[in-house]
Amino acid sequence: MDYNRDRRHSAKAKTKAQTKTPKAASKAPAKGKPAAAKKVGKRPTIPPRYRLEIDGQEHLWSGRGRTPKVFQAYFDAGNSRESCEISG
Repeated sequence: MDYNRDRRHSAKAKTKAQTKTPKAASKAPAKGKPAAAKKVGKRPTIPPRYRLEIDGQEHLWSGRGRTPKVFQAYFDAGNSRESCEISG
């Protein structure tokens, strides 16, 4: 009976040793290279909050991210964001 128990334990130890991978090699970044940045999923599109009509062209902006040049020029001329905000 002890013989079978010893055989089972040694078989389990062998399979565990075979499936283990070295942690240092798989997780560590290469020397001199920064770790990869976490990927960010694509954001859903949102409706525009601001509208400008200049020379018959309509310009729309969601209010997120960098201010478009058309809007920045409009704001620099002394106009407010509220003046071109879409009411809704």
